[in-house]
Amino acid sequence: MLKRIRRQIAIFFTVIGPGFITAMVDNDAGGIFTYSQAGAK
Repeated sequence: MLKRIRRQIAIFFTVIGPGFITAMVDNDAGGIFTYSQAGAK
């Protein structure tokens, strides 16, 4: 059971990892402010 959960988590991060890293690279102070304001509306 634990082995199966670990395998599923590993697969999840293998798929989501590159996109998550790419999304975090472009977060600067101006971008965070802009995204916050857009999300608030």
